Amino acid sequence: MVKRYVFSWYAVCFYAALIIVSSVIPLELPLSREVDFFDKIVHFLIYLLLSSMILNTSLMNRLKHCRLRSFLGAFILGLIIECVQFFLPFRNFELADILVNCLGAFAGMFLRIVR
Repeated sequence: MVKRYVFSWYAVCFYAALIIVSSVIPLELPLSREVDFFDKIVHFLIYLLLSSMILNTSLMNRLKHCRLRSFLGAFILGLIIECVQFFLPFRNFELADILVNCLGAFAGMFLRIVR
């Protein structure tokens, strides 16, 4: 029963909207000054979770190409957000963020929870 709510397209859209909003507002992570790569860890985990949610939701709905769908959905969202951040004066565009987003999306496409 819980899987039905966690792995629904509503949950995926809500989580993606949360990522978008937190990526375009001025925001500084609490440990970002003490740990140099802390933001990269956060990027990896955020996109790993998004890709995993898309994969498991696609599997529950018996869609084709679930792994490709989950990777591309998370990767494209991360790519678009980084491109938007290029134009925002209070955010930074970083190629390293795109790479880490891609790695997180790739790892997330293997986290199969539902059957």
